[in-house]
Amino acid sequence: MPEGGEIVQQPRKTTSGLAVASLVLGILAVLTGWIVVGGVLGILAIIFGAVSLSNIKKDPSKTGKGMAIAGLITGIIGVIITVVVLFLVTSTGFLISRFTRASEEARVSEAKMILKQLWTLSQTYYEEYGYFPVDREFQLTDEFGWASDEAESLAEQMGFSLPSGERRFNFYLLPDGGARATPNLNARGKLRSVTDIVIDGEGNITGGLFLE
Repeated sequence: MPEGGEIVQQPRKTTSGLAVASLVLGILAVLTGWIVVGGVLGILAIIFGAVSLSNIKKDPSKTGKGMAIAGLITGIIGVIITVVVLFLVTSTGFLISRFTRASEEARVSEAKMILKQLWTLSQTYYEEYGYFPVDREFQLTDEFGWASDEAESLAEQMGFSLPSGERRFNFYLLPDGGARATPNLNARGKLRSVTDIVIDGEGNITGGLFLE
């Protein structure tokens, strides 16, 4: 007690509202870090925590340093979680896109090989009979297999067999001895971005482009 019995009143301390807000936002940031909102809350928690610590340092009547520090830490963790999740989602999407494109390119290459086979068989057929197997566009296959009994009979006569598995392309014979492969839009893993592939009577292949 000071001389003369005079009582000196200590300043009343109050908890920093920013420290409380920082802690609450930091906890929410950790809980919602797997979505973008978590990152936003984390940034706010870091800002509030930093400002609160600065205010507490300047004003002895303010308390809540521990909460401000906890808010800073949880805010940083929330931001890190959000960044990691976004990176993983982006990377996964990129890898899936690359895998899908590689799979489509493999299907296109397979279709081109089949067209070359059909072209060779058509030329052989012409040499034997003096005309190509069809005198009009002829659907050789569809999503279920052979388009008709006649198509199956013709394919057997030409020595052509279908590739195993679900067909990503339907094949047509053309009047000039060429053939066309059209993406089968009824199949799983549709090749909607791929154009028709055509081999003409001279054996030149065009198409099979990927439309962006």
